[in-house]
Amino acid sequence: MLDERNLSIHKKKQPVLDERNLRKPGEKQPEDPMTAKLYAALEAGRRSEKIYREKFVRKWANMFIDVSESSKELWLIDEETPVLVLREFQQVVRPVLQRHNATYISNSEGPQVVVCFEKPEEAAEAALEVQHILMAWDPPHEGAKHLIPSIGIHLGDVVYDRGELQQSNACNLAKRVQTEAKPGQVFLSKPIYNALCKNERYPIRFARTTQVKNIPVPQDLYLFNWADVIVEVEHEAPSGGTVEGYRERHAIFYIDVSESSKKFWTLGDRMGNELIKDYRNIVEPVLQKHGATYLESGEGDQVMACFPGKQPYRAVDAAIEIQALLFRRNSVLDAKKHVRAAIGVHIGDVVRRRKEIVQTVELGIGKGVQGVAQADDIYLSKALYEILEEEDRYDMRFVDTFKMKGVEEPQDVYKVIWHRTERQLRENADRRKIERGLMRLTKMGEETKQDPA
Repeated sequence: MLDERNLSIHKKKQPVLDERNLRKPGEKQPEDPMTAKLYAALEAGRRSEKIYREKFVRKWANMFIDVSESSKELWLIDEETPVLVLREFQQVVRPVLQRHNATYISNSEGPQVVVCFEKPEEAAEAALEVQHILMAWDPPHEGAKHLIPSIGIHLGDVVYDRGELQQSNACNLAKRVQTEAKPGQVFLSKPIYNALCKNERYPIRFARTTQVKNIPVPQDLYLFNWADVIVEVEHEAPSGGTVEGYRERHAIFYIDVSESSKKFWTLGDRMGNELIKDYRNIVEPVLQKHGATYLESGEGDQVMACFPGKQPYRAVDAAIEIQALLFRRNSVLDAKKHVRAAIGVHIGDVVRRRKEIVQTVELGIGKGVQGVAQADDIYLSKALYEILEEEDRYDMRFVDTFKMKGVEEPQDVYKVIWHRTERQLRENADRRKIERGLMRLTKMGEETKQDPA
């Protein structure tokens, strides 16, 4: 945006040029050519923003439904049970959302559902029925009786492009509201509360003001007492079926942009999505170049990929190239436009059903490794570290032992020191091989001296 900070060429006193004082229709064109160009640029930017908002921006109620917290115990049973239970959970919830005129429902079989409604009342009614119907649900496994969602709802501008919900401040805030709720609770942001508070049907009370992750402004949260509302529910008996598909060993790769919510809050949805597109244009071609057999761009900015289990180094090579490319990109841009990512890589069995990957504990470990990584890091699980250590390809160091969601045992995590060129990596690997070879020769010589015969 052009404002007084970048108009230093005008030494004379002139009005500050920004969106607040654009030339009004019919107003005389400024005589000064430079001022006229600046006015034209500002007007062009305003028109561009107006077209963007009319084409892509919708003021919708954005709702996150998540059973991650109450499904932890499922992953300790076996691999098949949580997949079947979460699939049936989705089959129970989705018809409810459709009955209440959802304009968008995320496509997933995991513990989370993202959904949008044009009217706040539709979101409220859907949340009521989801909680009531799950209380009456008879899940396919005894250990899933307490599978209860936490729900967060926010009303704001979302970015909707060709049937896909893009990352936005509204989505980020709805997710943060949901994470503040405990299983069985429905939390509302202040905008959705303001839209619903005059409706006597909805018992809502103030919960607290809190600082949520990566949102710089404290948020007022409200508790929706859904249990006080009588709802007639329509229940269809779903069938989770069986976990069909083939199982194969893969290197499991996860990457996520660090503090993306803060970026969106600072830059706005349009600029934020431009940065995410830039990031994807770097990440996805590199993953494909290194032979990813599966590639999935999830909600927001997370990308997941699988690489052949017999060549797990491909995943690490891709990670190193991605971090190097992001570093080079960031080095020529202002700090506010930097995109920094955290990468986690694991190796384990992956179950594919048709074209999709089935959620398993191995994927949970891969996501957990990525989750503990910081910006610019490449973290590895112990299973992958032990394979790569034998090959002596990379400089790796132990980080710490972490407890991960849905994984019974704490996991050792290792870090790849990637801040070197590929040539240096090869030279270091060759040097270590030579040193080990000399050590073996020395040992053999000593043994020969001790046993002359």
